[in-house]
Amino acid sequence: MSGLNPSYTGAAGVGVRIVPTNSLSTVRVSADVDLVAESRWWYLVGSSAGFSNFSYRGTVHIAGWEISPVTGQWELLRPFGSRVLVDYRESGQGGTAIRSDRHAFDDLSVRLQVQGGHTYGIGVSFEVEVGFDCHDRNGKPYQKQPGDDIKLWASMTGEVSSISVSTETVWIP
Repeated sequence: MSGLNPSYTGAAGVGVRIVPTNSLSTVRVSADVDLVAESRWWYLVGSSAGFSNFSYRGTVHIAGWEISPVTGQWELLRPFGSRVLVDYRESGQGGTAIRSDRHAFDDLSVRLQVQGGHTYGIGVSFEVEVGFDCHDRNGKPYQKQPGDDIKLWASMTGEVSSISVSTETVWIP
């Protein structure tokens, strides 16, 4: 994600569909994730810029959705699991080299209650948010000027090598 708007969010994910066989059960959903999160800020502008703040956040989510057989709508189940991997805040003028962080883990999980015969989507998503707040010396939102050298971006690239769904408790067989 990149930009000078107040906030940009981008997400990508992968998932599976399941149809449980027990009438009512609790399942543990877990994933094996390996990724690289990168970010950079480079903010060199003319003299009309005043205050500037930048933020980057990279989060991995694991969640389940019940899929309606009538409308095809997906309803998010609660709870869902998440892990913030990148959370940087910067301010002023200047910049950084590309910041790169590697993360690998297999303990991202969530417990969900599911019903037999219902269809569920189970997935992992990578979400990146770039936040930008800049005002000119008069307190108005800063507008990019000719000659400004601005590079604000963040990304997460990786793989989900497995998504596991295991039954923990059968409430009604």
